[in-house]
Parts: sequence; C-alpha cells; structure tokens
Amino acid sequence: MSTARAAPWAWSAVVIMTAAASHALSLRSTRSEAFLGEVRPGSRVSYARALDAPFGVENAGTEPAEVVLTFESPPPDRLLDGYEPIPDPGWAKAALMKHSLEPGERGVADIMVTVPKDRSLVGRQFQLECGLTGRSPGGGLLRLRTRLLLAVGDGDPAESPPAPPEWEFQSSPRVALLKVPPGRNSPLRGPGFTGVKLANTGGSDATATVRAVRSWPEGMTPPPGYAPAPNPRWLSGGPPLRVPAGTVRTAELTLSVPKDPRYRGKKWAFLAAVDAETGGRRGRTWFVLGVELEP
Repeated sequence: MSTARAAPWAWSAVVIMTAAASHALSLRSTRSEAFLGEVRPGSRVSYARALDAPFGVENAGTEPAEVVLTFESPPPDRLLDGYEPIPDPGWAKAALMKHSLEPGERGVADIMVTVPKDRSLVGRQFQLECGLTGRSPGGGLLRLRTRLLLAVGDGDPAESPPAPPEWEFQSSPRVALLKVPPGRNSPLRGPGFTGVKLANTGGSDATATVRAVRSWPEGMTPPPGYAPAPNPRWLSGGPPLRVPAGTVRTAELTLSVPKDPRYRGKKWAFLAAVDAETGGRRGRTWFVLGVELEP
C-alpha cells in the first residue's frame, strides 16, 4: 500500500486501541465519511469548501494527545461500490492548524485534494483513506480511519426548466429495465429498447442531449428493487443530437460498468436528464434506466 508523507493532524471513524493506558485516550471527529463532489482534471477541491465547514477533531480523553495523519490508498476489501483506490495518496494535503490537543480541546483543519490534469480520469470515482494515530504521554495508542470520496468530471448538467405540458418535443420511454452483462455496452440494447426516442412535432429544429445526473430530484426514486447507481457516469448519452422539425431521432446510450466480481447481480438505477431546445425555448424531461448485472 502506498502512503504519502505523514502529516500531523486528525481524522476518524473506525477505532482500534492498543496499550494498557488507551482507556484514557479518546478522540472524536466531525465525520466518518465525506464526499467532496465532482472535480475537473487539474483542479483542487477543499474539504472545508465542499462541506461548508473545516474538519474538526476533539480530544475527549483525560490525557494530552499527539496526533498524526497519513493518507493511504484503501485495500480492495474496504472499497465502496463505484469507487477505485486513489492512484496516488499524494493528491491529498492537510492544512495544519494544531497537532497537540489537551483534554477537551478541539482543533480544526482543512484537507485539499488536487486532481492531475489528465482527461483519462474523467468519469471515474476515487476513494482515499485517512488514517489517524493518536498517542498519549501515558503510552496510550489510538488508531482511526475514515473515507474521503471524490469523482472526476464536469458535474451534472446545468438546470433546465421542466418541459411544459404543450411541449412539442417528446422523449420516450420514461423508464427502461434491462438485464446487461458487465463491461462496455455500446450501444446499449435490450428487449424493446434501442435508445431514447426523441420526437420533434414542432415547426423548428431542435437540439437535445441525454446526460446522467448524480442528484435525484425531490419526489423521484429508483424503481422498486433498484438502488441508485454508485457511479452515474457509467451511463453516457453522447454529444448533442440535432432533431429536425417533424422527425424522430434515437439517442443511443453507452453503459460501462467495470468487470468486477463485486458487481455481479447488482440492480442499479440511473437517472438521465433529457434536455431540449427548440423555437427559443428549453425544456427537460427525465429518463430512468434500471439495470440488473448478469452474474
């Protein structure tokens, strides 16, 4: 396991205690897991900015504590679905505030992650493990760890108004349930499904895009038996598609789920925004794709 240079600071989650005096050493932190959002290649993300607060740690024990933070790439058995180990824990740095805490004292720090300027990282999600070691003068030793999660990409498409009832642009189907093999399915096919049909019944040409989104709107949920896809960027709808007036076009989809044994038999739902612009108006409809991965 590769490990970046140890930095004196704090994180927490799963507790492992050793030494007879460890009962006097206790640390608490603000979070056990944090998602930092979607980051463009070549950009830096700040924990404090992403979560609207810096990371905090408190010495809840009865002895002073010296704390040391290490950033590590997690082993396979600790990976969350949809995530891969961070290629280099050195992407993460800690802005240090204080590394020695008296009993009852609380400190704060920021953690920053810089993503290399590499377009091959787009669409992938990474997990970073932050390990904290706390030591007391009495010989107590406390070890904690937490998950730091981030995605690489341009984020969800910009907001668009819902398509009005009289909208002359229609998409179908609204829901499709498919059984697919893992790996790359391009174009995505299934019984009765070849893609999202885009029908322009108006008098002006239209431009439409189909893009997966990370956040489900309030009131929308996956079909029964399906969980939200752990990485929505596994589904892609391709570039904008021109739909001339009075025609129907098909937006083909690509699904790329890694061939990982842990994903066999999983049932996931992807949500895609179907955005169209025609006659000077914009509108959005939704498409839900439920996939069951073949064993």
